[in-house]
Amino acid sequence: FSKRQVAEMKQMVSRLVEIKKKYRSNYIILHTNDLINYYYQTTGDYTSALKYAYESLDEINALGKEEAFGLYQSKLNVGISHFYLHQYEEAQKWLLETEKMITQGTRNWFHVTSLMYLNLMSARRLEDLKSLTLKVTTNSNLKKFQYYQEQWNLREAFFHILIKTGNILPTLEEENSIRPFSLSRFLNSMPLHSRDKSGQNITILILQVIFLLIEKKYSQIIDRMDALTQYTYRYLRNDNSFRSNCFIKMLILMVKADFHPVRTKTLTASLYKRLLGSQIITDEKSSQVEIMSYDFLWDIILELLEKLHAGSSSK
Repeated sequence: FSKRQVAEMKQMVSRLVEIKKKYRSNYIILHTNDLINYYYQTTGDYTSALKYAYESLDEINALGKEEAFGLYQSKLNVGISHFYLHQYEEAQKWLLETEKMITQGTRNWFHVTSLMYLNLMSARRLEDLKSLTLKVTTNSNLKKFQYYQEQWNLREAFFHILIKTGNILPTLEEENSIRPFSLSRFLNSMPLHSRDKSGQNITILILQVIFLLIEKKYSQIIDRMDALTQYTYRYLRNDNSFRSNCFIKMLILMVKADFHPVRTKTLTASLYKRLLGSQIITDEKSSQVEIMSYDFLWDIILELLEKLHAGSSSK
């Protein structure tokens, strides 16, 4: 949001607080609390967001009536606020609380599990990430929600990257429920996200580069760099696309470093620091919502470069 839009939002929040004091209906309380929490998250005041989320939860509980949606939304805001503060264990606890309130296979369930995935990835809890991926991708209702289906197609592709790099080791029983991966089929399964040039298509491009890196197809990666440079210039020129822009620049520097792990890490150190210092976007209504954490994707790439370099050095 621009400064003007944030100022307007602040005025709306102040007005809603006045309305809530005068009219104590469940509907007004619920939506005012949710908007105020969103305002704090948007402005980066995550401590206030967490404090208000807990206060909102107490207020909903004190209404004296069963207010299922209010409890769901308040608990979800508590979990998201803990996530933004990098308190991943607490975030997971509240996201699990939220998941218990909704039916598996519904739109809200796919939304909450998407947040759980991002939280588990940030916490580097790969075994739990594996279990969640298998649980969601094998749910028969996923195909009813094309947007979420494509998001989980991306996560499933990354799941195969984790398997190929040895970060996840499926059991024999789990292997039977994992679909064999085909890059061409994966690319054809993303019509919505492929059209989102300034948003989700970036994740598709990044995953392609990682698969090519695993297969040591360095020349194909090099061929893509000019196109990626033009891509950032054409689609990623706004402040809200900083993280995507930053990550693609890191990929370009990886090629300039000839895929050498130490040189790559050195050349990208300042960009990586800026990436860590920027805030991930979880709001599904934003084109810049991060399906997979760029921080973790970069850690996987550096680890892969080290393995590939060690393998070539030993020959």
